[in-house]
Amino acid sequence: MTIRVLTFSDKGESVAEKLCKKLMAFTDIDFMRCGETISLSRWTKEWFFKADALVFIGACGIAVRAVAPFVESKVSDPAVVVVDELGHFAIPILSGHLGGANELASQIAEVLGAQAVITTATDINKVFAIDDWARRNDCVILDAGKIKDVAVRLLDGGTVTIKSNFPIAGREPVGVSLTSEDSADVHISTRREGIFGGRAARQVSAGPFDAKDRKKDPMIIVPHIAVLGIGCRKGTKGAAVEKCFEHVLNELGIFEEAFYRVCSIDLKKDEPAIREFCEVHSLPFYPYSSDELKKVPGEFSSSGFVEEITGVDNVCERSAALGAGDGRIVLKKVVWDGVTMAVAFRQISLVW
Repeated sequence: MTIRVLTFSDKGESVAEKLCKKLMAFTDIDFMRCGETISLSRWTKEWFFKADALVFIGACGIAVRAVAPFVESKVSDPAVVVVDELGHFAIPILSGHLGGANELASQIAEVLGAQAVITTATDINKVFAIDDWARRNDCVILDAGKIKDVAVRLLDGGTVTIKSNFPIAGREPVGVSLTSEDSADVHISTRREGIFGGRAARQVSAGPFDAKDRKKDPMIIVPHIAVLGIGCRKGTKGAAVEKCFEHVLNELGIFEEAFYRVCSIDLKKDEPAIREFCEVHSLPFYPYSSDELKKVPGEFSSSGFVEEITGVDNVCERSAALGAGDGRIVLKKVVWDGVTMAVAFRQISLVW
């Protein structure tokens, strides 16, 4: 997690130093003093889209005005927490659940001996927060507009039914009922089939439904389990990579959001088409050496030509398997116009 802290006074700087000292062993955290080398607006603009969390040590009003021009969505906005310059209070003001601001505020409060000021309705009423649960279990909610619907029902004392294609350890929270019925309010799945009554699953990610669709469609929660292994000829066009990926999605019938990383051989770390693909799909890229790939256990599609060029008999399958750790290959090498792709699923453990 990347945390950036901004201070405005000597007292605030002391609080920032204490905070960074305590948290630096667990996260990437650093602080700056406003006005010394950077302005408030410039610092906020620089880090709002790069950091996972921003911490302002000063007044709430300063933080609110600073981030206001950049706020877009609870799905993408970073966590924003305000701490007073005496270190008495830690107040999350943006992305409390999906961004993790509530949890970060509690951590900061523990470090400083402060009071976390949490105002989110589900938290203060001790009601299950499905968006916070999704974040903690490394899942993504496809239609964030449904978070409110689920929260309101639980806050009103109602029941939310959940159908999960993955086992969930522990006891269901109050108001939550697991079911095997397709009519469940929430589906936890990587597969598109059978959820939308025949409509294209990509509609979920493309934008909000109209009111009628919102009412009848379930909330979809997709665990990050898929690793994409990729190889390609030098100078491959980006369109070829996209076409190959589209074929992979259709072949597996899974949501694009199930993917959480792209892996390949280090020879391809600067390949423009792969870099462009990762940027467009907001996926981190992990390059491996040929020696690392050679050591991956298992049976893979072998190519003498590929081995001659790269030093290893297969790039896409081996890199996908290595990226997934103790996972398994679910789609062997797919070839499309000079691009090769394979998919591995990592093992996951969902817990209430």
